[in-house]
Amino acid sequence: MRIIECYVENFGKLSAYTHKFTEGLNTTLAENGSGKTTLSVFIKAMFYGLGAERRQSLDENDRKKYFPWQGGRYGGSLTFERGGRVYRIERSFGQKAADDIFRLVDVKTGSGSMDYSENIGIELFDIDAAGFERTVFLSEKNLSGAIANDSISAKLSDLVGTTGDVGAVSGALSRLEERRKYYQKRGNTGEIAQLRTRVSECNSAIDRLVRRRDALDATEARISAIGASIRELERERAVAHGELSRAKAESEGRSFRDQYIKIKDELDGDKAEYLRLEEFFSCGVPTQLEIDEARDAHRDAAALREARRDFESPELTELREFFSDSTDFAEIESIKATLKAERETAAEAAAVESGISFSEATLKDELGGELPTPKSIDGCISAFGGGAPLLGTFCAAALAAVLLIPALLINPIFYAAAAVSALGSLIIAAKSLSAKRRALASLRALGICANGKAELIALKERLTAHLEAKAKAEERLCALRSDVQKYSARISAFTDRFPHGRADHREAVELIEAKFKRYYALIELSRASESSRAATDIRIEHLERRARAFLDRYPTDAPDPFEDVRTRLNAYLYARRTLAKREEDLAEFARLHGISAGALSENAPPLDTVAISERVAELEAKLLSARREQALLESEYTSELSDIERIDELAAERDSVSERLEGSIESLEIIKRTMDMLSEASVAMTSRYIGGTKERFEHYLGLIGEAGEFAMSTEFVLKKLDRGETRAAESYSRGTRDMHSFCLRLALSDSLWGGELPFIMLDDPFSTLDTARLGRAKALIAEIAKEKQVIYFTCSEERMIR
Repeated sequence: MRIIECYVENFGKLSAYTHKFTEGLNTTLAENGSGKTTLSVFIKAMFYGLGAERRQSLDENDRKKYFPWQGGRYGGSLTFERGGRVYRIERSFGQKAADDIFRLVDVKTGSGSMDYSENIGIELFDIDAAGFERTVFLSEKNLSGAIANDSISAKLSDLVGTTGDVGAVSGALSRLEERRKYYQKRGNTGEIAQLRTRVSECNSAIDRLVRRRDALDATEARISAIGASIRELERERAVAHGELSRAKAESEGRSFRDQYIKIKDELDGDKAEYLRLEEFFSCGVPTQLEIDEARDAHRDAAALREARRDFESPELTELREFFSDSTDFAEIESIKATLKAERETAAEAAAVESGISFSEATLKDELGGELPTPKSIDGCISAFGGGAPLLGTFCAAALAAVLLIPALLINPIFYAAAAVSALGSLIIAAKSLSAKRRALASLRALGICANGKAELIALKERLTAHLEAKAKAEERLCALRSDVQKYSARISAFTDRFPHGRADHREAVELIEAKFKRYYALIELSRASESSRAATDIRIEHLERRARAFLDRYPTDAPDPFEDVRTRLNAYLYARRTLAKREEDLAEFARLHGISAGALSENAPPLDTVAISERVAELEAKLLSARREQALLESEYTSELSDIERIDELAAERDSVSERLEGSIESLEIIKRTMDMLSEASVAMTSRYIGGTKERFEHYLGLIGEAGEFAMSTEFVLKKLDRGETRAAESYSRGTRDMHSFCLRLALSDSLWGGELPFIMLDDPFSTLDTARLGRAKALIAEIAKEKQVIYFTCSEERMIR
């Protein structure tokens, strides 16, 4: 069999397009977006049509994806030759499968042919569309996908003589699978999940109603207390109105008329607002519970959608690279503690250093200059210590001078001795006086004034104490600085492990902690199964549908529509309860004070009744507030009573649903055990045709220069035997997996049709291969094209086959 020509009237971006095919190799080289894949899908659609797909994703719905861009008739024709006869398939497609039209023409006679029906693909190839895609029609998109298919298994079973058995088992498994899906579907749905959900909902509803019933007593007591307060306010208001009536009577009723007009204007405004609210609730007045449920559904849907979006975010890949050097919360908390210790130690060091500077500056300010050394002060003390001897020396000199004359009279020798004593005493006294003056001068040079030895000794003691304290503080400062360096080194060792890009330690640690929290959350989320995500999508859709249904009934443009509806409801309930009473009060007010429509137009000068009016207004406001609160509580009380009456009804429903749930679970277990036994029987039968397919696979693998021993399951899943162990395909590179999958599909085609392979269609399946493998794959295709028709599409000059 071979394809001769196809004409695309309108299909995707192709319009009025003709493509002719020859025997052997047909290669089409064109850039991306030129319609290569569209043409290959068109060829498949000519044989198998476009299914009645209802999927929203365009990648999974060919009918929507390839709807003509330019409009016009949707479809075309394909001419092929089989067994010496030439046929033309003509198909047109509509929005749905029921609108499709099929016609088969015998090209030689030009008339319609009944040789094949609209299921021509199945009749020609003995496999369905999915099997066709997995054997004859290969593309980069489906090359690495699953191969197992009921129609492929059935055809292979026919070839090895197990037709009836495999068909019967497959049919039985299909029917059992349909029944199993009734009870349990993917995403935790189905009859059992629905029953469990309903039991849970009943239990939750009963628990809520029981709690609400317990709270009714408090509500009733509050209503009674508010009623008593209203009666007291009404009494006070009546007294105030009496006082106001007397004041108005004295001022010719002017204030009453003004108050009446004000109350009437407010009442008219409230009536207009009530009419607007009544129109807003024209579809029915909701309860507070309905508003809460709609609001909760809206918030839950938003939260689930945000979680779903985070789950699917590529952020996790980035965070895996960021945390390539692993850590944990304990290590981060330890580093944060170290960071805190570093800041506290640095602050303490700064305080100690500041204390040293302040102490020394204070002492310098007190002494009026630079600080002397203890040694210099010792010298000054020694100088001051000669004060008493100096006086004695002067006295001795004076005595010697007094004795000079008597000594001269007595004996010249005595005179000479007295003269020498007086001169020596004078010399010693002069030297002592000079030393004292030098010591005082040195102290004055430092800005220190001392008036005696005692002051110098006190100064020395103070200076010595200061220097000792300074030495201890400097020792402490050195220790603190050492600790800061150790803390900083530890923090740097931690932060340098991660590419944080922050110069400040605190900012770096905060960034790493924030990223790790996010990373941990995404890791936990990534462990959720695909079924959980599907259940989340269903739950989101259900919640959004409930919220939309509520907002469609009560449309509002407010930022928080549910709170806006609640506010309007409260205002509406209050207005509905109070307007009639307020009109009666207004009429009574007019009657009591003799106010008529004519009296309202009088312009008597106003009197000073402000204090009484303010008192009346205050009482009216309190009464209005109390009545509003009473009305709301009574409404809630009535609503609660109505809901609480459903407890027995919910309990009966829960018991009934629980009984059905037990029966469904028992039925599901029976179905699963039956399916397991039938599957084992099916595997035993289908394993008979695996051997030949595996031999052809290893043959093709050898043609492209690769060797190895493989194990093949009845689902056509390959595992390579490597050093005594089997390794799954996922452990090899994408290029290796694609090459293995390509050879497997060629082998499967040989098993299905032998030398009668109709043709093979390839849509750029070698984009992941390296240069060497690409060359061998191209050579293999060229070899196959010598015996079979090959239709090959590519967008790369390198992957072009000539």
